[in-house]
Amino acid sequence: MRKILLLLSLIILLSPQAFALKGVGIVYGTVITNVVEGKSACFDYGVYNPWDEDVKVELTVSGELADLNPFSESVEVPGETYHNQAKQVQICFDIPRMYSLDCPETPTSLHGKIIATEWYPAGFEGTGSSTSVSAAAPLELIVQCDSEKGFQFNSTFFLVGVAIVGIGLMIYIMKKFFATHKIIKKK
Repeated sequence: MRKILLLLSLIILLSPQAFALKGVGIVYGTVITNVVEGKSACFDYGVYNPWDEDVKVELTVSGELADLNPFSESVEVPGETYHNQAKQVQICFDIPRMYSLDCPETPTSLHGKIIATEWYPAGFEGTGSSTSVSAAAPLELIVQCDSEKGFQFNSTFFLVGVAIVGIGLMIYIMKKFFATHKIIKKK
């Protein structure tokens, strides 16, 4: 009797204690991308649900990307939808102006994760705890300087400046030379 009780206890302790009947997976192709400051940027992700129950999925963000006013619609994903049948969801960000007057040589990089989670309506209540599986995809946004930004210094401006200073200096030297040597034109 003790052996049976011990074996039964061992089986209970070793068996899984939680079962996930629903959850989501995420399909992504973008990990690092360039975006322009002061504009909106949108990205497409695929979400799927290989479990039994239907779910409503939304995309959320974490890390530095959470400060960029992310917006995403929720989408219904039926149960037993696999990655090759993923439903498309778009998430958009408002990229702020990050640079003042000039563009730096190394652009700013923002890191975070796009998280596909089950969507629960506001005020969702119940007894006990509910579980579902979420999935995350990394995303890095490299914020490029706005090309329409005011003055941007480059080597052409430097060469034009040197040429203007050189011409001005030549005129000054010639005036001084003619004034000190009193060169008179012959008629």
